[in-house]
Amino acid sequence: LDVAWDLKRKRALGEPHALLRDKVLAMLFFFTSTRTRVSFEAGMAQLGGHAQFIDSETTQISHGDTAMEIGEIIGRYTDGIAIRQCDWNFGNKYIRDVAKASRVPVLNMQDDIYHPFQILADLMTIQEKFGRDLRGKTIDVSYAYASSYQKPLSVPQSLILLMTRYGMNVRLVHPPEFALMPDIVEQAKENTRRSGGSFEMMDDFNAGFKNADRRFQVKGEVNGIMVVDDYGHHPTEILATLSAAKNGAAGRRTVVVFQPHRYSRTKELMDDFVVAFNNADVLLILDIYAASEQPIEGITAEILTENIKRYGHKDVSFIGAIETATDKISGLLREGDLVITLGAGSITRLSDEIVESIRNGKATF
Repeated sequence: LDVAWDLKRKRALGEPHALLRDKVLAMLFFFTSTRTRVSFEAGMAQLGGHAQFIDSETTQISHGDTAMEIGEIIGRYTDGIAIRQCDWNFGNKYIRDVAKASRVPVLNMQDDIYHPFQILADLMTIQEKFGRDLRGKTIDVSYAYASSYQKPLSVPQSLILLMTRYGMNVRLVHPPEFALMPDIVEQAKENTRRSGGSFEMMDDFNAGFKNADRRFQVKGEVNGIMVVDDYGHHPTEILATLSAAKNGAAGRRTVVVFQPHRYSRTKELMDDFVVAFNNADVLLILDIYAASEQPIEGITAEILTENIKRYGHKDVSFIGAIETATDKISGLLREGDLVITLGAGSITRLSDEIVESIRNGKATF
């Protein structure tokens, strides 16, 4: 992590950091990938090396090359091998077998049990947001069925293994049928005994959000108006958050401020977004948070707003840039409202600004 922060600083300042010049990393994929492939390729390029993409279907693996042969062959030509192999009861063993035969390091880009690099990146991001000392912070690890892709256990298992080592209060929330591997759960429990944190397992999705940091985090209550900040930015997360809010805030008008995250995600999930906000009494849409993406023609927050309206939402408005949103939002509020800011981008600061604006008398009654 210290090395990662140093490299991130050097990249931001434009300082040379080609520590892997003339090195080659072979990236062997048995499963499709977006974030892992892009991040590994970008990282190798930034460090002065080359990331070699290898699809298992276009190599002799599809004709019978074994893990031992792959370790011996690729290990002779490259300086490292990274593998994504998620087949159940096979992926982790395959990576280990390659490593036994390889003369160079072998990296795990995800298997059926672990997803180590993603979870290290998650930890780094959490520490950037909340500080290096995470003791006492609460993290909710939740997952469920997704029709588009059979999610492996590796992400939640890796999360509970790593976060429990840092003294965090870790909650594993999942449908009772979707249990994790018993030995992983026992390791997580042992980690809490050593770190001083806690580890809970529950199957009530809404209860898991209670007091979690950046999941339904109460930022303040002023003049009877409660302001909550939530990280939810995927339609499934939004549905769960607003359902919990509706059930737990009887009698309050729910005012939701949503910042769409990335043009590509907005495009891909447009049909899901239009029905995700039905439990919001008032919905206010900000500009899309680009996260370094270039705009996509025909994908804007205004179009998202119109589509949500077309699907029957009775009070949805586009309010534009986040920099000018606070006064617009405060002017719409009334006593008893529950305000929820939703998104994974810069919107988290908006909740604090809304609380301060209400204190300064900007809300109308």
